[in-house]
Amino acid sequence: MEVAGALIIKKPGFFKPGFWGVFRRTDILSVRCLIILFLALIFMSLLPQLTNLGKLEIIEVYVYYDQPCLFSCRNLTGHIFLAVWIDETEVEDVWLYVPISKHRFQSIRSGEIDLRDAFLKSEDSFVYKVIIPQENLPSLVETIQSDRLNEDWLPVAGEYLECEPQELNVLTK
Repeated sequence: MEVAGALIIKKPGFFKPGFWGVFRRTDILSVRCLIILFLALIFMSLLPQLTNLGKLEIIEVYVYYDQPCLFSCRNLTGHIFLAVWIDETEVEDVWLYVPISKHRFQSIRSGEIDLRDAFLKSEDSFVYKVIIPQENLPSLVETIQSDRLNEDWLPVAGEYLECEPQELNVLTK
């Protein structure tokens, strides 16, 4: 939906009926502020809270379907992760997070490493299974050896990212 020159992403059930009519009458500055707030709420609810992964922030979103499904993120100490959404229930969302070096991050972004191998052949031979409750409860993190990953959780073999080569701030810090 295009509103005042800004793309609005509507999460089903998030807003009450009639909200969009009021929303269309706001000025462009307010629209942008609401979009930023809305996206921040979505991202806060999909990132694990209070875990040993640290406080995470999203670097890039690669696949989006009602929410980010595949993205990269980093914590405050600079550790980079590639995350993929693997399951949901009425009470929780389940993700895989693989820690990656800056060099491997560049290789994944440029399509040198397929997404399946990013998880199956992780540099440290493990990934994190992260369970994020729908309620405001702490997330659960479980370490899983890469060779013990459930095949159904992994991206299809031969799927690659094709990101434009660019210098990301995360790589220079």
